[in-house]
Amino acid sequence: MPASPELNALIALFTHAEALVEKELLRAIARGAAPSASLVRERNSRLSGIRAILAHLRKETIGTEGSGAAWDLVVAGYREGLRSAHRTTGGDVAPSLGGIHLRAARELYSALTGNLDAAIAHVGRQAEDTLRKVSLQEILVGQLAGRREAANAEAIAENLRSRGVEGFTDRRGRRWSLSDYTSMVAATTAQEANSVATMNRLAEAGIDTVKWMTRPTVGQREPCERCKRLDGKVYSMTGQTEGLPLLEEAPPLHPRCGCILVAHVDMGAAA
Repeated sequence: MPASPELNALIALFTHAEALVEKELLRAIARGAAPSASLVRERNSRLSGIRAILAHLRKETIGTEGSGAAWDLVVAGYREGLRSAHRTTGGDVAPSLGGIHLRAARELYSALTGNLDAAIAHVGRQAEDTLRKVSLQEILVGQLAGRREAANAEAIAENLRSRGVEGFTDRRGRRWSLSDYTSMVAATTAQEANSVATMNRLAEAGIDTVKWMTRPTVGQREPCERCKRLDGKVYSMTGQTEGLPLLEEAPPLHPRCGCILVAHVDMGAAA
């Protein structure tokens, strides 16, 4: 499943901010001279610049309900789900983003922005920790040869270049760069918005049954084996349709899952 324009726009904002933060950190580390008042002032200035970058990123992406790239992403994903359901339920006018749909979109937005805000805050702490580590090492080796001091700073810089600006560490201890984490959580939220919208709209129309449609992941990778096994299976959203299993978990099943739900109408029963 290709990424939506709204997802690409959100990722682009985080990728740009990530590059700016890394640039500021590398510049501060590269100074690598013996500790001095001027060096402290310069690094504090770099840190202030990083905080300003992150504040701007927060404003552009998280914003407030009704504005910002995160809201645009949720609304786009939700509307796509509404349009998909509307093709089955029919009617002269497609449902608007009001009532239960607005409440659901707000919940999705709140969850997404909570994750994004935590990642932004993590980057700010990483910047502070990195510069503090450099300064403490410089104090420690201040009486040693200059090249030893430079080597310490270069090691920290190389670690930053190889790992990137860290935005999240998962339960397995894997470190995600800010842009990679944003891409994952935003793509997954957009798919969740699609599923929630579809189910809410079908429920409004009195339709209880849905079919699982397996799709490539967001980014066009092959679906996982678990998703492949679910392709074409029919479920009851409430468990009240006789002979059908309850839909216990709707897509996305995993990060970047591209699976969707569609209405299932038993034409034989309808006849």
